[in-house]
Amino acid sequence: MKPLVAIPIGDVAGVGPEITVKALALKEIFDAARCVVVGDKKIIENAIKITGTNLSVNVIDEPENGDYSEGVVNVIDLNNIDMDKFEFGKVQGMCGKAAYEYIEKSVQLANDRKVDAVAT
Repeated sequence: MKPLVAIPIGDVAGVGPEITVKALALKEIFDAARCVVVGDKKIIENAIKITGTNLSVNVIDEPENGDYSEGVVNVIDLNNIDMDKFEFGKVQGMCGKAAYEYIEKSVQLANDRKVDAVAT
């Protein structure tokens, strides 16, 4: 079975979310691993729109509940970005805190052996 990898999306005001969805749209990534994105659903949906990738979002609570079909982005939604206050390319405390929480959750999943690895 392919390894299960948690991917924290980084600072949402930067390009991390777009890089993440573009990578997940690649056949090589799909063939190599089962991926779980740790981030904010609204940000991932926006990144899919921006990049024009043909992906759908599946919100899950645990990696074991993922749909690891091609074209599906499994997201553990921490729902920690207020889109009314969010601005692209600006340093914001909310975004830095969110980036930390994405990494923290990803490492927790690895420590709990719910994923095999974390990739940032």
